[in-house]
Amino acid sequence: MPRQLTDITEHPTAEDTLYMCAVKDCYSTEIVGYSITSHMRASLAVSALRNAVAHQGGAPVSDRVLERNEVSPQQQPENS
Repeated sequence: MPRQLTDITEHPTAEDTLYMCAVKDCYSTEIVGYSITSHMRASLAVSALRNAVAHQGGAPVSDRVLERNEVSPQQQPENS
């Protein structure tokens, strides 16, 4: 059974902000799918997951979310 994790990263550019969703295979540690767009909507993650499924030959992708972290760099606690 394949195990993947996903991450969405915001990339500011001179013209706009881009969002990249990457899907990583936990066994091989390879990025097996990704999607880049100028918005952070569900279609960004769906596209990345579809790319991962195609890359892995149609293997099913788990629909479970094990952890969700929405801490931005501005919200990180300061080290004392």
